[in-house]
Amino acid sequence: MTGPLPVQFWHYLTRLAHGDLGTASATGQPVLHDLLSTFPATLELATLALIIGALLGVTAGVLCARYVGSPWDLAVRTFTLLGNSVPIFWLGLLMLALFYARLQWTPGPGRLDDIYQYSVEPRTGFALIDTWLSGDREAFKNAVGHLLLPVLLLAYYSLASITRLTRSACLSEMNKEYVLLARAKGAGEMTILFRHVLPNIRGTLLTVIALAWTAMLEGAVLTETVFSWPGIGRYLTTALFAGDTTANHGRYAADWRQLRPD
Repeated sequence: MTGPLPVQFWHYLTRLAHGDLGTASATGQPVLHDLLSTFPATLELATLALIIGALLGVTAGVLCARYVGSPWDLAVRTFTLLGNSVPIFWLGLLMLALFYARLQWTPGPGRLDDIYQYSVEPRTGFALIDTWLSGDREAFKNAVGHLLLPVLLLAYYSLASITRLTRSACLSEMNKEYVLLARAKGAGEMTILFRHVLPNIRGTLLTVIALAWTAMLEGAVLTETVFSWPGIGRYLTTALFAGDTTANHGRYAADWRQLRPD
């Protein structure tokens, strides 16, 4: 671009507003194309982690509320506290060192082994769906194996916040009149929790789960870097170390376009 700096900046903003995020110097492709091609990998990782984290987190939170003050409650609270304290990249490296390098229970970093990289047609961009559609069971098992560690890592961090907030919400409901009435009628504690308390806190739970999913999309940057997962996080990290500012500007511009009012 030529002209005075304010004019160049105006042209830059105009291009961003029209979806032109520039060209990534590292790949030679439009930044928007790179973001769209890597987004399915991040979405697959975060969504699977959210499903596991939400199911386990809500269940653990309800059980902690049921057995408040018990050894189970203390153990789960300690476990979730670690989830909010331990750096995600450190735990990811520890998982790789233990389950991949030491025990060899899981495949290494990446999304698929090299033998399957070119035999599976990328129809949707989601590894599980593409390998399933290819009909290659070994490729599907390999995709599941590669997903296992990063999904469990992200799920652990979402589980920590979901468990804590579910427990808190359940305890705040336990002394309300409808709960006391259910107890007076002879309802068991687990029946009260699952049939009466959970429906009344579902709005809070949905909000917490939605926020956890958003946080996972952000937290996927370090997870994807540690596990060499070809998503948006690793793409931006690679661009950052390569000095490709256009790619990183494009990412934040894409976020701005999503948040700005129509």
